[in-house]
Amino acid sequence: MSDGGLDGPGLVSLCLRRIGLLEDSAPALDGPSIFAKFPFHGGTPEVVPLEILPGDLAWFGKGDHDHDGQQHPMIYLGGDRVIGPVAGGPEGGAVQVVAIDSVPEIFAGWTHLDELGVDTAHTDPHPGEKPAPSEKKLTAALLPSTPADRYHALKALVAKLGGRWDDGKEQINLVGVKNLVDRCLISHQPDDWNDSLFACFIDKDSAKCSLELRASLNPATDSNCAGSWQLEEGSWKFKLVDGEATSGKALQPDGTIEGFFDALGSGGARGGDLMPTDEGDYTKVPIQLGAAPVDAGLARPTKGTQLVWGGFAKASPWGHLIGLIAKSGASVNYTLVHAAGVAQNQAVIHAAIKGTKPLEKSPS
Repeated sequence: MSDGGLDGPGLVSLCLRRIGLLEDSAPALDGPSIFAKFPFHGGTPEVVPLEILPGDLAWFGKGDHDHDGQQHPMIYLGGDRVIGPVAGGPEGGAVQVVAIDSVPEIFAGWTHLDELGVDTAHTDPHPGEKPAPSEKKLTAALLPSTPADRYHALKALVAKLGGRWDDGKEQINLVGVKNLVDRCLISHQPDDWNDSLFACFIDKDSAKCSLELRASLNPATDSNCAGSWQLEEGSWKFKLVDGEATSGKALQPDGTIEGFFDALGSGGARGGDLMPTDEGDYTKVPIQLGAAPVDAGLARPTKGTQLVWGGFAKASPWGHLIGLIAKSGASVNYTLVHAAGVAQNQAVIHAAIKGTKPLEKSPS
């Protein structure tokens, strides 16, 4: 255990007790004890050894002259996901599910637990949400993996863009980032979940939280985008209402927003004054944020609906978010930005995480 909470070896020890591989009276195992107890298979995060199954361990560490590489074990979930405290994270490391390539420390190998058997098949990274094989990430992670750091990073980004942010407890701030998946800039795919929606808030216990939801926020990437409404990048107020053409709740403008009506299917508001944006409330700019039934795929109920993946059941990502928004007063700040804007503001983001001011460029 660490001083701030459960660390990687502590979590593994707890799980071993729950499945009967470690007696309740036995002391918790540290990293070297776990490493010595079970077979080590080495390997890489890209090519998982055949012996490694969900429930086995992935090791991460500094791997320098003074430290062994195998320091921090996380539990493998199949696909490319692991669960455990991220070393160096907030409050001693919050337990979270992350992609293997998003763990900040160096990957150090795999360990198999023979007692778990050999009959478990690998699973997809996220049920129903496996990225297309041709999906290409263009960058390393542009945002931190830990919720508190991501809260600070997105708050600083929104401030840099001149947007609104509410630091009150349980007040929801939404940040939609186009062409961002797993916190990385991607080359978008037609008719796919190309974007991410982040819900940032401070909970009742003063912990800074940041939920990451897979989304399709830009109808311009639809193969048939003619007649669609696309929200202009910026910061807006949205409110919780009964959605249009959907049985679930949705977020619609709380006042004036700006949007572009793509009558010809051009994919964006190009051409300056020849293709101006529209300004007004929902009656003039019918753009809403919501979800479609889980079996509907990427089917927008209206040409102006931005979608969150997973349907609108209470247990879905959207259902969970709607519950939080309802508690917050049913009104949210919503900032929309492209992943390129996140990349261009990395100095601001890193400074916010470190609690410093970004360095100004010296005059040439």
